[in-house]
Amino acid sequence: MNHGTAWEGVCEDSFTLLATRRRLTWHPTPVRYTVIRRLPGGEVVVRPRGDGPPDYLLLAGLDPTSPSPAPLPLGADAKEAESDEWKFVNLKQHQAEAFDAWEAQGGLALVFLRFAVPGRDVRFVLPWRRLGPLWHRWASATRAKAGQASLRLVDAPAVGVAWDGADWLTPLRRLLATPKETR
Repeated sequence: MNHGTAWEGVCEDSFTLLATRRRLTWHPTPVRYTVIRRLPGGEVVVRPRGDGPPDYLLLAGLDPTSPSPAPLPLGADAKEAESDEWKFVNLKQHQAEAFDAWEAQGGLALVFLRFAVPGRDVRFVLPWRRLGPLWHRWASATRAKAGQASLRLVDAPAVGVAWDGADWLTPLRRLLATPKETR
């Protein structure tokens, strides 16, 4: 069972709303699978084949407020933590490699991260160019130092931007427009 399905639905609702406002287009990426067993009623049990691509490909529309408006190609994955800490082990090597390749070609890779802390629902959009170095430091370590194997809720604002409602694109664009020295 995919435990992140509800969170992916929240992300997809946001993408759909932003698409109706002509701010982006989006496509979920297909997952290749092998049918393991057919069940009564037409249901099937499947197994993914190989490493899957990021969850979504998006193209953010032109930003007329930018001095150099240009479409922004995005590759994204939805992740969820059921506490105030998201462990880096939950982002696999092949996903990191896909994000690295996407960014090497001029795109922007993102992680939509939800901290489902009891009584709270805190959402972040994390650019890979800021999250990736933390993940790579953890992945290359023989043994991670304390605090380097995860991203805590209190540290997430230093990596990305919080969002609520449906619009994550406006705060993301503000973050990207902020000079690095003042972040």
